[in-house]
Amino acid sequence: MKKFNKILLGAFVFIALISIVSISNVAAASPLDIPTDEYSGTLDPGENAIRFRNQTQIRIDCDQCVCINIECEALKIGAKDFILELSTSGDCLMNMTCTEEQAELGLLKGYRVHTRTRNRYTYREGFCISIGCNCSEIQARLRIKASIHNRNGVWAHYEGDKWVPVPTTIEDDYLTAEVDHFSSWTILIPIGVENVVIYVGIAAIIGVIAVVSVAFLRKRIQQ
Repeated sequence: MKKFNKILLGAFVFIALISIVSISNVAAASPLDIPTDEYSGTLDPGENAIRFRNQTQIRIDCDQCVCINIECEALKIGAKDFILELSTSGDCLMNMTCTEEQAELGLLKGYRVHTRTRNRYTYREGFCISIGCNCSEIQARLRIKASIHNRNGVWAHYEGDKWVPVPTTIEDDYLTAEVDHFSSWTILIPIGVENVVIYVGIAAIIGVIAVVSVAFLRKRIQQ
């Protein structure tokens, strides 16, 4: 009986610990909801999640304290999920602006974008982020949730009067780029990729129509 009570007590303690850990994880993952387009505060080391107007979520995972000011056009941007993973040598000050378009930088949805490469791109993401930081040396990763619309896209930064695409991978279903400086960043879509998708879609539709037509003609002939 005593052995059974010990086993029962151990099971109860184990379940209680699991519950506490689960609750802690949920609390840590819950974003800070901001009902306006502006936020100012100090972020502690670790992951900090901020969601503007129940739409655009910005998560900053830092290894130092960050005093930050954010302006976010959440109602225009919509439900985006952006992550900034940041490593600095010390505490820093940061300003961040998130907009749907930046006409002065050539970012208008559906427009072609001039880049330093020979590849052609369009702007369709509806998310441009401008970041300023007082730290001279940084290591960072920019990440945004992948979708059927941006899955073939690349991160790019504005330099001079051109956009410069950088190597971009998909990790854990996020478009990810490693960067060593901040400026204006966005996602650009290669025009060639868009055309391939369109052509494949048209070819698939034509193929379906052809198969249905042949089947219909055979049935009419047999009758």
